Amino acid sequence: MSRVRLRRMQDLDDQQAFNAITALSWSLNYCRDYGELCTVLMRCKEALHPGGGLFLQVAHAPHAATQPPDFFVDYEAGPGGPQDIVLKYRFWAADHQTMMAEYNFECISMADSFREVHVLQVADAMLVASAAEEAGFIDLEILEGYGGDPLKKAINPFIFGKV
Repeated sequence: MSRVRLRRMQDLDDQQAFNAITALSWSLNYCRDYGELCTVLMRCKEALHPGGGLFLQVAHAPHAATQPPDFFVDYEAGPGGPQDIVLKYRFWAADHQTMMAEYNFECISMADSFREVHVLQVADAMLVASAAEEAGFIDLEILEGYGGDPLKKAINPFIFGKV
């Protein structure tokens, strides 16, 4: 068996096969609704060895802006030089459980660009933790960030739990 697997979370069907399952960068928030979230978390629980860990990074709409904010901007090296690729992104709450994520990518030297808008569902860390508890996870923690402080104002907290 391989040490690491990458697959759709909805297709997870292993039984006690892993020591840890990780879903970062809001991937769990692509579940359609609370019901699908609960199913995915139950599949995660079943796939973990006893004592195994669940590590999530989720979107948290209650702390997000309610209108589209200004873009964050990052520059990367590209064919035309050190700041040839422009990455613009922003996040906001559409409602108390839905976040929007907008990404604009541009390569200046190639005159190429594209834009994506993602709808992130069940975007409430408390709701995700509740679903994890329903699925049978224990010792759940919701943290502000990787530093380990309790959730206060982050729009992308971490949730840790065990089987």
